[in-house]
Amino acid sequence: MNKSSRALVFSFWLIGSIFTAVNIPTLANEIEVPTIVQSNNWQVIEGKGVRLSLPAAYIGGNPEIDLDKITAKLVEINPEYSNRIEAMKRNATAISFSAFDTSPSNSSFITNVNIVTESIPTPMTLEQYSQTSLQELARVYEIELEETVAIGPYEATKIIAQLQTNELSIKQLFYLIQSNEANSDETIFWVVVYSTTIEEFDSRLANFANSIQTFSLQQ
Repeated sequence: MNKSSRALVFSFWLIGSIFTAVNIPTLANEIEVPTIVQSNNWQVIEGKGVRLSLPAAYIGGNPEIDLDKITAKLVEINPEYSNRIEAMKRNATAISFSAFDTSPSNSSFITNVNIVTESIPTPMTLEQYSQTSLQELARVYEIELEETVAIGPYEATKIIAQLQTNELSIKQLFYLIQSNEANSDETIFWVVVYSTTIEEFDSRLANFANSIQTFSLQQ
């Protein structure tokens, strides 16, 4: 695997950890969410080539086309997000999906979900990709868990890891999903990252687990 490509993708995985700001006021009912279908207090949010269900308080979509709308709503919550979202704006075409929880929280961190995709120009198994990814993550994160799980029709690697920043401790749930056969000329992986604080992680884990089971690729 090309090391510069891997480093670039890994930097996108870290994007979820930058969204720290002051506490979020109750604005969820005032926010117009782009590209969603409501269902039983959950919604289907559509990204670029991928869709995922999340609770209704989340706003999100395909950063390549929805980021300006998402940014405008986040700035309504807190103007500081204007600066913090610049990294996503610069790389919007490389991120397939972003969503943010606008529900009130005592935390200074906004819980979020990001999805990136990586195309490997050679055959690669999920195990090979996961081991390479774990090596990269271990440089920055404390790895708590790594296991193989089923996500609908896909086999995936689940990783739980902690990241300590200057402001607070972040805990992230990664799912590495292979979307085609390993013996094809090109191997495509989707990386889904749920990010929240260590304090909130356990209470949010059930929602994260339910959400990932709705992961589906668009034709």
